[in-house]
Amino acid sequence: MTTGHLLQNRMLHYVRINWFRFRLLWFVPIVILFGVVLILVESSQRPPTYYFDENHYVPAGKMLVYQGEDLNPEHPPLGKWIIGWSAIAFGALTKSGLGFRLPSLLMGLLALGCLGLLLKRLGFSSHQALCAVTLGALNGLWFVHAKIATLDIYYTALGLGALALAAHRHSIVSIAAFALACSTKWSALMYFPILLLMEYREQRLWGTRAALKLVAQRGFALILGAFAVRTFLDVVLYRRFSLGWVVREFNLNVDIRNSIAHPYETSFWQWPFMLRPIWFHHDTISADAVTGVWAGGNPFIWALALLAFIGLLVTLKRGRLRGVFFTRIMLLVGFTAPLWFWGFAPAHAQYFYYFLPGSLWAGPLIVFGITRIVRHERAAQYVLTLTLLASALVFFYFLPVFSNWPLTPEALRSRMWFESWI
Repeated sequence: MTTGHLLQNRMLHYVRINWFRFRLLWFVPIVILFGVVLILVESSQRPPTYYFDENHYVPAGKMLVYQGEDLNPEHPPLGKWIIGWSAIAFGALTKSGLGFRLPSLLMGLLALGCLGLLLKRLGFSSHQALCAVTLGALNGLWFVHAKIATLDIYYTALGLGALALAAHRHSIVSIAAFALACSTKWSALMYFPILLLMEYREQRLWGTRAALKLVAQRGFALILGAFAVRTFLDVVLYRRFSLGWVVREFNLNVDIRNSIAHPYETSFWQWPFMLRPIWFHHDTISADAVTGVWAGGNPFIWALALLAFIGLLVTLKRGRLRGVFFTRIMLLVGFTAPLWFWGFAPAHAQYFYYFLPGSLWAGPLIVFGITRIVRHERAAQYVLTLTLLASALVFFYFLPVFSNWPLTPEALRSRMWFESWI
């Protein structure tokens, strides 16, 4: 065999090995993500009856569609209206809980998609963004919210959509997405300062003074858009023009949260440590079988994200709002957004699931941390793959308590690692 043939064979061997490695690196996150989505669709049908806040939102949504009356005036009507239409249109077809939970499932997928688009704009490669999104899907808090007809996944998805649109310089559509998020739940206001930060970064080329002026104008447009859309919904859904919703919704949010004691109340600083998750549903089938829906996170992802957050915070150095420094700021602000929002909000009762918007930034934090520690690109990809596999194992271990699958009391207790998780 000539030297040329030997060189050609070695090159072909090298190409085959690298092509196999390339497929493996993409195959793992894609298969995990696809598998989680399939399980999510199946899990959304159980239990078939209302549980947790579905007891409020689904009847309120149906009443809103049929009679234009809101049985749950604490929150804006858009999300409840969508839930009501879904329950009426698909409830009879599916004959299961999927009928009124379908919009939540779609919003959950939208949240992951918007997060991926946003990360691409923040400098993540396609593979890194895919790994971060897959880690988001393996987060139990996202999984549970994507299979229940409540409002949190709605405003989270629309808020992330507003951020992704702003990052890609679709400012008008971004304002519309933010307005729709606020018309679902006023908790979406936590995205307001993040949108202004994104806008400042996009306008910095005009100079600091001009950029601040443009940011102020955009902030005014965001608030005006949110209030305009909310008022427009009053006209369309309630057939009246009134600004009474301002006092009604904001007063109710404060009064209700300050007057009701709940066994799963927490403080905002406890959420990143997963000290007090909440049970959305629990039922005893027999002496040997129990079911439930546990709105907790993936402990492995939670721990890695907390370490990545601390490392990112410690190594943060002052710089201009561009490139890697801006990515660091966005990761820190996105992860802590629910903490400072609810920390300053005039509310007493707070619950672990309020951290849903911040928990979706756990994946990006982990991916960013790994790629900063492991500088070699191929080695970092392998570490990311191993991290995904480990996260998937922990997720599937906790899957029965995320999905309302029957367990023995002993098996249930084995998954409740701390007393505060029960």
